[in-house]
Amino acid sequence: MSKGLYSSIGSVPLLVESPFVNLKKVGVYYKGGKVVSTNHQIVNSDTGETSEVITRSAGSFDVSDSLEYVKVYKDLLVVVKMLSMSGMWCLFYVLEYLPKYVDYISIDVEALRMYCGYKHKKNVSVGLLELINNGVLSRRDKDSYWVNPNYLFRGSRKVLLEADNRQHIHSSLVMAISEANQNNKKQNENGKLRKQGGGENREGE
Repeated sequence: MSKGLYSSIGSVPLLVESPFVNLKKVGVYYKGGKVVSTNHQIVNSDTGETSEVITRSAGSFDVSDSLEYVKVYKDLLVVVKMLSMSGMWCLFYVLEYLPKYVDYISIDVEALRMYCGYKHKKNVSVGLLELINNGVLSRRDKDSYWVNPNYLFRGSRKVLLEADNRQHIHSSLVMAISEANQNNKKQNENGKLRKQGGGENREGE
């Protein structure tokens, strides 16, 4: 049972404004705001004379949020309800150490064991297996796992589409080069056969 300032729900005061929204404390701030000067030339169509007009305007302000976060999608909540404590601790580790803009994570089993506070690695293996069986993780290699971006992701998932497009373009180029090399090889072989055939005919004459 958690201990705090209040002993019951009824003793908690009602607040008109949220006590959690302090933009300076959470790291939300404005950036930008440069004054931009632009020069325009106006031409008099009757006389051909030109005149320069300088326009000054305030640049737009961007809102920045410096607090780190991981996007957790609604479908993950269904999985969380089915996890044991081992699975929950492993999920907490993934949420905390998932790198930005990628859909995989390197996991050192010993570091994970210490993070979870377990004495034996068996508990960690049970938790990782739960995440795999529920589609949150999938093995990538010996020490890393794919992370399902439909459940959680750090950053914008647009980078995955951009990476997929780059991979598709690369694969297409590799395939095109391979086909071109094969065609050139066939043409060279056909050319050699034609030369050999021509030499045999001349010897027969």
